[in-house]
Amino acid sequence: MTRSPTMTLKATLYLCSLTALFCGVLISANRIALAQKPAVKPAPLLMDLATERLTTKGSDRTETVQLIQRDEPTQKLVTATSYVFSNASGIPLDDLSTGTTTIVPENSDDGASTLQSIGFDFWFDGVRMTQFSCNANGICRLGPTAVTTEFDNGSPTFGFASTTNAPKICPYFDDLWLGTNGKIHYKVTGSAPNRKLVVEWLNEQIPRGSSSAAGAGTFQMWLFETTGVIEFVYGSGINDNAANDGYSIGLQSGPATNFVSVTSATNTVSYTVANNTQTNAITAGTAYLFTPQTATAPSDLNFSNTTALATQLNWTDNSSNEVGFVIYRSANGGLSYNFLAQTAANATSFVDGTLLPNTNYFYRVMAVTEGALSSPAQNNVTTLAAGNISSTATGGPWSSPATWVGGVIPTNSDNVIIVNGATVTIDTAATAFSLTIGTGGAPAILQWEDT
Repeated sequence: MTRSPTMTLKATLYLCSLTALFCGVLISANRIALAQKPAVKPAPLLMDLATERLTTKGSDRTETVQLIQRDEPTQKLVTATSYVFSNASGIPLDDLSTGTTTIVPENSDDGASTLQSIGFDFWFDGVRMTQFSCNANGICRLGPTAVTTEFDNGSPTFGFASTTNAPKICPYFDDLWLGTNGKIHYKVTGSAPNRKLVVEWLNEQIPRGSSSAAGAGTFQMWLFETTGVIEFVYGSGINDNAANDGYSIGLQSGPATNFVSVTSATNTVSYTVANNTQTNAITAGTAYLFTPQTATAPSDLNFSNTTALATQLNWTDNSSNEVGFVIYRSANGGLSYNFLAQTAANATSFVDGTLLPNTNYFYRVMAVTEGALSSPAQNNVTTLAAGNISSTATGGPWSSPATWVGGVIPTNSDNVIIVNGATVTIDTAATAFSLTIGTGGAPAILQWEDT
């Protein structure tokens, strides 16, 4: 491709091709005799802005906390209906003696992990989550922003009933210290669509002690695929703990008032009042569960307005309590599916405009509540083949039907060929699925009008 530094363009050429000759790029050239891929600069990313704030808990404790534009859910759906509480006894911890990934090491005071993959799509408070991070003080944060080193569960600014670290899951939130024999580690068990993420705080000092001391308190957080159930399970060593004004247990998301708080002494919960001053021991084998409501599955998935590059999905909404519908797509015959989109509640259609010609796609549509997915409505569709349009022997303006064999101006679903000896002038916002300029012999020319 040759470039004329003094020329401007009257039109922009948009071409989307598997061979990526051009793809939505503004091309600054007057004439081209050969197709050449130009350098493309990615669009700039929008970054979060952060400031620092200092908080203290006790005369010997200081912490710097980042206040970040948050990624937490915008829902306010942690209620007695959306996350039903129950408790159980005699529940053993999962065996994490092998096959785990350590994310916070031994002898850690306030240590926080980096982001980790949940291993499956997990909905919390109506929002899809794929990442988590945890700290040594009994908090896990969901989403693409890592948890802080926060330790003060009772702070109105940084504690349990605050937006700091939202959305957060707190099996035992207090100022703790991982023992010299402890760690935070995790693994994913089971197979799709029934996998489980297990995170374990092994041998915490409860109550908090000091450096170079062993711990004995162990507890786990379980997240269940598809059902969205969240479960806390407690092992031995969760002793009486009045060292730092008490601990918190529960879930919080979005606004500071959107939470469920457990009182372990009575195995009860409140969705309005946070209990941040608990000091009692928790019996080994105790489990607390938060179970999202389920929705009736959609049905009758079908397709309309299918073209080479798009199709419209249509389904029947049979539920009244969904927060939306989630759509998964497979391009390998249904062997594996990838998340595509989430709609609003009450939707009954969705247009997928990201397809390739002459390709068979499988779809699954499920109703989603705050945390649970319904069974799927599923079907498959094959897109139309791309069109094939060639220029006439002489060519002409792109916008003129006379320039093209058959008199049809190309669209974004057409493979376009500028034949040998033809000159085609871009005089409009031209589109094509792919573009070939000449096949050898007499030059084929694609050029732009001057302004």
